[in-house]
Formats: sequence, C-alpha cells, structure tokens
Amino acid sequence: RGIFAFNEGLDRYALEPVAKGWDFVVPGPVQDGIENFYRNLNMPIVIANEVLQAKPVRVVEDVARFFFNTTLGIGGIFDVATRVGIPDNDEDFGQTLGHWGVPPGPYLVVPILGPYTLRDGFGEIADTTAGAFAYMNFFWFDVVGLSNWETTGTSIGSYTFRLVNLRAIYLEEIASSRKDAFDYYAFVRNAYLSNRQA
Repeated sequence: RGIFAFNEGLDRYALEPVAKGWDFVVPGPVQDGIENFYRNLNMPIVIANEVLQAKPVRVVEDVARFFFNTTLGIGGIFDVATRVGIPDNDEDFGQTLGHWGVPPGPYLVVPILGPYTLRDGFGEIADTTAGAFAYMNFFWFDVVGLSNWETTGTSIGSYTFRLVNLRAIYLEEIASSRKDAFDYYAFVRNAYLSNRQA
C-alpha cells in the first residue's frame, strides 16, 4: 500500500497533469492511432509467446494482423485487421510461464511501474528486453548509428511518450474508478489479478 500510495502521488502530481495537457492538444483519434502503432510494434513479441505456448491458430491470426496493420494500416496507425474480423490476441511471457504451470506468486506493486505478480514481473522483464533488442537497439544503433547511451535515451523517451498518451486515453475511466471505489488499492489489485487470470 505504501508503494501504491507513492505511485498514486506520482500520477496525480506529474503524469496526470501532463496527460491532461496532451489530451487537450491532441484529438482522440490521433491518440488512438499512436497507441495502435505501439501495439502493432509489439506484435512480434506477442507472436513469439504464442509460438512458445504452442498456439498455432493464434500465431496465424496474429501474423495476418501484423501484416494487414503494418501495410494497409500504415505502420499500425490504423487497426485494419479488426475491421476485417481478425481477432486481437494478447500474449506475453508471463502468460507463457503460466501456460506451462508456473504459479503467479505474490502480488507486488513496483515503484513507477505499478502492479505485477512475481511471475508476470519476470515476464515483463523478458518481453521488454526482447522488444528493446529487436526494435530500438537494431533500428537506432545499427541503422541510424546512435551510440548505446543515445539508444537507451531514445528507448526511455519512447516509453514515456507512450505512457503519457495511454494515460490521456484513460483519463475519465481512472477518475471514475478513483471516485467510485471504496478502497482504490483493493480495486486495482482485484482488477489486475482478475484480468491476468482471465
């Protein structure tokens, strides 16, 4: 609860005001397009986890989703795949570990990053590391020619940009949840654990 309170303070006094400013300046459809781009960028990680979970049907669906959104969706900005009826699957390494019998472990609240189970925290580290090597380090270091420090700064900047945009998308939903929940910590914990179980 202490770390949750710290994160809440950081959100209220730093992230939320920036997100409100972003929401005021940037139209909703543009915010959605930015989030679509990042979700599409993450699709190879999703597909890799589906391979690790031995889910061939989902692999085919998400290869098709990645192809359609990258080409017709202009780099993923437009979600063409959903419009043509391709399911939107979401797999990560935490789910892969769970698929093969690794228990979730204790519930944790990580400073700045938020809620995880121990298993899903390790999964997030694996997915984030794989994504960084696959995209940022390859493109910015090998193609553009940035140094390692510049590449790291670019990765952090990209993460922060997505976080602000995502926070802007959920401004009203989070405000409503804070207002209606008797115990907001318990609400977030239960919502997170229920979502991961599902």
